[in-house]
Amino acid sequence: MNQYLMIALIILVILVIFVLINLIFFPGMALFNRLTDKNKTNTLSNEKLILARCTQRIRPEKLGEIQVIDSGNIFPAQLYQQTESIEVGETVLIIQIVDGIASVATYQVDF
Repeated sequence: MNQYLMIALIILVILVIFVLINLIFFPGMALFNRLTDKNKTNTLSNEKLILARCTQRIRPEKLGEIQVIDSGNIFPAQLYQQTESIEVGETVLIIQIVDGIASVATYQVDF
């Protein structure tokens, strides 16, 4: 009987210590993250968007080709959640590049 009581007491002490550590450290970690987080937002400003020109027609489920406006790099490209083709010369927005293939969407500049 004494052994079971001792085991139960040890488990209870471990649980209490675990709860106290969580109550002390989690608010401190949240405050630290808030004070040191340099990334205030995950959205990009218009100046940081990566734009490209279509150099080879991009059709649904077919690869085309784009050239990044700033760097001149050329990538194979596919449509990103879009059903209409992108014609040569159109400006596109690069959404992501995975395994060297850019996913793009049409981009219209509003002045």
